[in-house]
Amino acid sequence: MHSIIDIKKEKAGIDGKTWPQARRIINYKDGIATQDAQLKRWLQEVLEKFVNKRGSFKVDSKNNLSPADFFEVYDLIESVSRFDLAKLRKENEEKRMNSFQKAFFGGLSGDNLLQARKEYINAIQDSLALELQLYQAAQDKVLKRVKINDNIWNQSMDAYLPEGREYVINALKFTQSSPFTFSGQQNEDQVFLIFKEAVEFALNLVVDKKCD
Repeated sequence: MHSIIDIKKEKAGIDGKTWPQARRIINYKDGIATQDAQLKRWLQEVLEKFVNKRGSFKVDSKNNLSPADFFEVYDLIESVSRFDLAKLRKENEEKRMNSFQKAFFGGLSGDNLLQARKEYINAIQDSLALELQLYQAAQDKVLKRVKINDNIWNQSMDAYLPEGREYVINALKFTQSSPFTFSGQQNEDQVFLIFKEAVEFALNLVVDKKCD
């Protein structure tokens, strides 16, 4: 197993003060199974030791984590979710590519072309839904490990990431809204234009802060 850090050494150096960094533990040249085992071991041995040494997280009068603790946990969730997301996308890549090739370069016409392009758009929407579920699962996994309940975490997100959360929510809405204007009869250039217009519309609203 090739790891960027030595987990045994990392575990020995835990003092309960300095947060261990999950993003350093995986070597992406290794296979998925090896990476998965490395991540699980890090969560069980390194992170668990840190949390036990550190003790309970303190909150302020509004039930928020300290900014430093919040962003350390947030970074940890992002690190774990990126790893899981890479696995999911690798698994779905072949399926999406086959749908794309069939929809745009499969030599289809008429109802068959219409159906193929609708199936391609549905595949994109399904992938987005799976990625949202995956992120939630990664968040739940990390919060359980660091022993922070959902109420404290959600309250802290509202305090420290109001614009960030709004941006993500609206970006997802716009990303998923563009296929609803797709009838399956447009050519490649028209499909590209639909997505281009949706992205520009979303960016303008975010920049002008007119999102609701």
